[in-house]
Amino acid sequence: MLFTDGLVERRDRPFFTGVEMAATHLAALTAPLSPNEPIDSLWTRASATR
Repeated sequence: MLFTDGLVERRDRPFFTGVEMAATHLAALTAPLSPNEPIDSLWTRASATR
């Protein structure tokens, strides 16, 4: 996973909390997935939590 500003790193929470949240989210996805589905899902989650 590529770390990008705003996905795991935010001013209102520690970096490692964001990493943990992203890892938990990805682990909950069910297979089979296309290569874009995990990325789209992470961005949707990141947009909703801002």
